[in-house]
Amino acid sequence: MLAVALAAVALQPVSAVAAGSKGARQQVTKVCQKAITDKGFGGYRYRYLQFMVPATGGYSLTGQLNKGRKRQEFNCVLDANMRIQDLVLNPLSDSQ
Repeated sequence: MLAVALAAVALQPVSAVAAGSKGARQQVTKVCQKAITDKGFGGYRYRYLQFMVPATGGYSLTGQLNKGRKRQEFNCVLDANMRIQDLVLNPLSDSQ
């Protein structure tokens, strides 16, 4: 069973930046921050960031945006080529 799991991992596409590397995290963060700013959320502080590499490939960055009392949660999904696949921003219920 372990050999099958290792073989499946070995067959996954490899991007230019190693999936779990610090460089990948920085690149994903930069791409997502630009997309979030382009949606009109510039000047927000990023908090509680979670970087993930799903088994299906690509990357995911989840966290919170804070600006004064305004808070948003976000989820940014990129493919293995660092292209945005999905970007969701939701206001948090206690923000005004």
